[in-house]
Amino acid sequence: MSIADAEFTFGLFPDIEAAIEKRGTEVDKSMGSYITHRDYRTSKGFNAHLDAGHSTFFVRARGSCWRMSIRHP
Repeated sequence: MSIADAEFTFGLFPDIEAAIEKRGTEVDKSMGSYITHRDYRTSKGFNAHLDAGHSTFFVRARGSCWRMSIRHP
């Protein structure tokens, strides 16, 4: 998935933004599903991917690409 800079500005992905800023460090995902925005489909894509049971995804943002994983307790 690709995340536009504006989506970070709107606060749609605070955990992903924190993970990018703190590369190599675990960060908490404090919310359930990602907040959706009428102008972007990215949140819906992430939510569908995670709801299907996947815990790893690739993110293109801020000029780079990352592999991220969510661990469920």
